[in-house]
This record gives sequence, C-alpha cells and structure tokens, in this order.
Amino acid sequence: MWSHLATSFFTRAPWKTSIALVNYIPTLPVKLAATRMQQEAERDSKRRRSWENDEGGVVWDSVAIAEAVGGEVIKEGASGSICTDTRSLLPNQWFLALVGPRFDGHEFLQAALARGCAGVVGLTVPQDWPRGFVQVKRDTVKALQDLGSSVRSRYQGTVVGITGSAGKTTARAMTALALRTQDGFQVHETKGNFNNHIGVPLTLLRMPCSSTACILELGMNHAGEISELAEIAKPNVRMILNIGPAHMENFPGGLMAVAAAKGELFATAQAGDVCVVNADDPLVMALPVPSGVRMVNHQIFCNPQKLAGILPTSQGLHVKLCLLLSLSYNISEFGHSTWSILE
Repeated sequence: MWSHLATSFFTRAPWKTSIALVNYIPTLPVKLAATRMQQEAERDSKRRRSWENDEGGVVWDSVAIAEAVGGEVIKEGASGSICTDTRSLLPNQWFLALVGPRFDGHEFLQAALARGCAGVVGLTVPQDWPRGFVQVKRDTVKALQDLGSSVRSRYQGTVVGITGSAGKTTARAMTALALRTQDGFQVHETKGNFNNHIGVPLTLLRMPCSSTACILELGMNHAGEISELAEIAKPNVRMILNIGPAHMENFPGGLMAVAAAKGELFATAQAGDVCVVNADDPLVMALPVPSGVRMVNHQIFCNPQKLAGILPTSQGLHVKLCLLLSLSYNISEFGHSTWSILE
C-alpha cells in the first residue's frame, strides 16, 4: 500500500533510519519473540530490584559508589543520586567533582555543601569535611563513566545507540516517539546535547529502573570516541545514519577516516546485537560488521508527487513536498536474509 507522506524535504533524510528501526524493534526475530512473554515478568522483577530512583536518577550509597569507581569511602553519607553541577544539585544528591583541562569541580565543594549534598565523589578531601566523601584514586571523569557502566550492567532493557554525521537528534527523537506508542514501552532518551563522554554516562545515571528502552545519541569529534561510548553504553541496537564531512580538522585522512571512526560502533558489536545499516550511504555499507551480529539493511525511495507549498522564511524559501514513500529493508541473521518492501 502506498503511503502518502507530507514532509519538509532535507538532505539525507535522517528519519529514514528511524523508520527502519521502529519497524524492527517491536518485532524482534522469532526466537526472541517466542520467549519474550515468558521472560517479561522476570525482567520486570529484575528492573524493579536493580536500583532505586529519586528525583535526580539512580540512587547510590557510599559503599556502592566506591565499589563502582574503585575508590575508598572516607566518610559515610546518605543515599542519593549523582550530580556534576552544583547549580542543579538537589538536596541529598552526591556531587561528583569533575576535573578537566579547563575546570575543576573541587572549587565548588562549598557550594555543594550549601545546597545540602549527601556527599562528594572527588580526589581531595577538604579538612573537617562534614558530609560523605568517596575518594577517587586518579580521574573523576573515569569515575563518572564507571558509574554509568555500572547502571548499564544492571539494566535488562534494550539500549539503542545512534550516531552519524547528521540527523542524530532527529532520529533519536522519532525513534523514542514511535516506541512510546507500543504497549508497555517506557522510553528513556538523551536530553539536549548529552552525547559525549560525560553526557552519555549522565544519561544512564538518570534512567528510571522501569524503562523498557533507552535511546542514546553517540557523538564524536575524534577517532576512538565512539568506541569509548559504546563500551559504556553497550547498545543492543546500533545505528549509523550517515557519514559526512564533520570535524574534519581532526581527520586528516578525510571521509574514510571519519567512516572508520563512526564504524567503531559496528566494530564493537557483540553476538546478538543488531546493526542498522543505511544502504543509501556507500560509506556506511562498506563498514565491517562482526560475525554473529544481526543486520538490518534499509533503503528508501522517495518520489515527489506534487509541490505542496512554498513558504518564505528569514532563511529563504521553505519548500514542502508531498512524497510517495517506498521503504525496503533486509533483515539478515547468520547468513539468512529476508527482503521486504513497504509501499
């Protein structure tokens, strides 16, 4: 059946990967779907007992923090979630003092104390510090990532990791919106620009334990970053929307170097993961995928039927088209392929 889609036309159509993904996630391969109902009650029970949440996210006590980051409990503190910004710190949250090239969270310990923090995760304990303190040995950014990894290791739902040179936010938002229409789906997703080595673990630390799916944007500006984020997030479903000339100052090897960096998302996939491959982008199609990984290859053909309208804007003319949409996708599992055409 032909579907008429009225949409604003833009290059590379980042929503197309969301369409392919949304058609795939609610209908997992038969062998998984057959056991899903049997496992649902058990998984819900595991989610409920995996962690508790407060207003700020996943709740930790001082011992659990120390175990996750390989640190030492210097002083016990009340249980609470993690925050890295004293401006938004809630009473009884733990303040994690991030240290970077241009900032040092330890300069804001008194501000954290004034806002009623449960304690601090940091490097140096102030004299006569009255609240909880978990001392990290070397790197507080790594401690944040370790905490995010700890949440991910306990999470039983589906994690979707989305990267690409353009369209990440659009694809993430549309995927989350579509999944929320499925019965029983509670979706947690990236907010704002939280898609880097700090934002991804913070997103995991704010995840409700009842979430059915977690949709994460994975950004990068240098080689190795996607691999690092994938190690933290461990996505079950991995999407590369497209490969284009972004952050080229860090990629002297050109688009092939960008492709290799984006391809880290596929390269780190584990057996049983799903890789969503954009068949309209030859650089994405050329990326290697490990054996034992399921693949969804998709391709979209859009034929303009008529001009729906032209609207002048401050940036120029906004052209609206009525499109006739045809979507094809290929689900490949262990050498077996099935082609479908949705028209």
